Amino acid sequence: MTDANSTLDEPLLQRFVLHLRNGNRRAATNLLEGYVREHPEKASSALLFVASLLSQNGQYADAIPLYLEALRLAPTQPLTYFHLGLAYHGLDRRPERNRVWDELPKRFPSHPVTDYQVALRLIEDGHEHEAKPLLEHTASIFEKSSPLRAQVLETLRRLVK
Repeated sequence: MTDANSTLDEPLLQRFVLHLRNGNRRAATNLLEGYVREHPEKASSALLFVASLLSQNGQYADAIPLYLEALRLAPTQPLTYFHLGLAYHGLDRRPERNRVWDELPKRFPSHPVTDYQVALRLIEDGHEHEAKPLLEHTASIFEKSSPLRAQVLETLRRLVK
């Protein structure tokens, strides 16, 4: 799995983040839109990366349209479905989260994020004993350097406490 950040222009990202930190959302949006126009082959990765930044900052409502556009451009990216579901979850919009996450096993039955979302749902429904082996298996599939592997391991660690 590739990191969306690895395909993007580092100075552009620094300017984008600086605009966001300074509260200048319009300038950040203009920068992103310009980048997407100039680099259509990287548009989906750029949108996924920026949406992830927004989500990590708790700006789920701002991230969702970017995830949706990334899905429109590249509907074969399981990470986009997963993160879109997390953004809906962050806004307590469980039906939308479930609708998006229900696509993962249909479209990507053997991808580790499919198993991860199943494990998260099992935990949410009180079935931790079923989630634990699934999390262990999922962690073993992700590359060691994957941020999602670290997230899976953290979920597992909290589960066994």
